[in-house]
Amino acid sequence: MRKYCLIGWPLKHSLSPDIHNTTFKKLEINALYEKFEINPDNFDQNVKTLKNDYSGFNVTIPFKTKIIPFLDELDQKAKNVGAVNTVCKRDGRWIGYNTDIDGFIAPLLPLNRVFKECLLIGSGGAARAVIYSLLHYLSPQLILMGVIEFDQAEKLKNDFIEIARGKQTQIDIYPVKEVTEFINRMDLIINATPLGTSPNIDQTPLPDIAKISENTVIYDLVYNPIKTRLQNDAAQYCKSCITINGLEMLVGQAAAAFSLWTGHEMPKKEILIHLQNILEKNT
Repeated sequence: MRKYCLIGWPLKHSLSPDIHNTTFKKLEINALYEKFEINPDNFDQNVKTLKNDYSGFNVTIPFKTKIIPFLDELDQKAKNVGAVNTVCKRDGRWIGYNTDIDGFIAPLLPLNRVFKECLLIGSGGAARAVIYSLLHYLSPQLILMGVIEFDQAEKLKNDFIEIARGKQTQIDIYPVKEVTEFINRMDLIINATPLGTSPNIDQTPLPDIAKISENTVIYDLVYNPIKTRLQNDAAQYCKSCITINGLEMLVGQAAAAFSLWTGHEMPKKEILIHLQNILEKNT
């Protein structure tokens, strides 16, 4: 039996095992997907266990960049993004991929919207995939980053500055507490932090969202709960806003990882419904 896993800290509420094990069973693939929590202080020694026991793995907070030095190779998208969320074993070599990119953009493209100004909260591994996707697919005039970790945000900005210039996109960095004054200008607001994830459902990256404009798209990468406080607050002040949670991105990136590991396609619509049912039962 082949074994796969998700590494991160913490992982208590992850739905990734439900996604992959349900798909393995449906497609009659003899494989198992597990959660492998790793304390950041013990990361280096646990990577050896990963390579010995698993055929591939997913990577989530806070290891999407930390895993890179332990890999033999990165595919081009992962190189461009500077973050990895999927690792595959190929001929004894460990190769890193970033499937968050396609997962993130999937629910935005069908909207056929022009996003001139985008607010991105966060500067971690998920934010890297978001910025790459925004530049590659949407080419906004402005990406405004609301952050706490300024050194991390500056590095992220510098890593993408040449691509941004080519797309004529300006990237600005502000303390997250100061971005409220810009909310009424934004076409797209993205939460790329874990704030609001169950069980801490009262948390939000934007406590004051009263100035939000009509027709703004709110995209919260958090998927548990289905409706986060950020989404609910936005809906309270903006009746025509579109709110998107992270469930479609979760399934999209998982489907891409599943194909890399097995060569099979995941039945995404069925898995999406399956996850919605799980989350609704837990509400």
